[in-house]
Amino acid sequence: MSTYAPASVESDRQIPALVGEVEPGWQPLLMGLHERLVRLAPDYRLEELTAKLGGLQMYIADRFDEYGEFDGDWADTAGALRTEIEALAQQTCEVCGDTGRTRFHGALLRTMCDVCHYTGQETALSLGWQGRASLN
Repeated sequence: MSTYAPASVESDRQIPALVGEVEPGWQPLLMGLHERLVRLAPDYRLEELTAKLGGLQMYIADRFDEYGEFDGDWADTAGALRTEIEALAQQTCEVCGDTGRTRFHGALLRTMCDVCHYTGQETALSLGWQGRASLN
């Protein structure tokens, strides 16, 4: 992978600016992903972060070198990290962060642990939050 950017870049298109768009149980997963992505490319960008059907879905922007060449190493590495976090989210309660599974919570699919599900924990999603942070 090529080096592109200064050592520290804060962006409204990075995870810290968007982490509040997901339930608290998933926020540590995303912040861990952010730390790993920043080590690879301090100026990485998310195109979209979505909570959908009980899981996380995100699109990490492609990178190009100073000659306009596509950085396939970045795409492979960032894609593998993204896939890992999306898979972990499918097993993590989005409310509290404990081990959970995807199930119906009312009319919505949520990934929740037994305690949060059976005690009727209200999530921001069930209270009308849209679950999407699109950056286009």
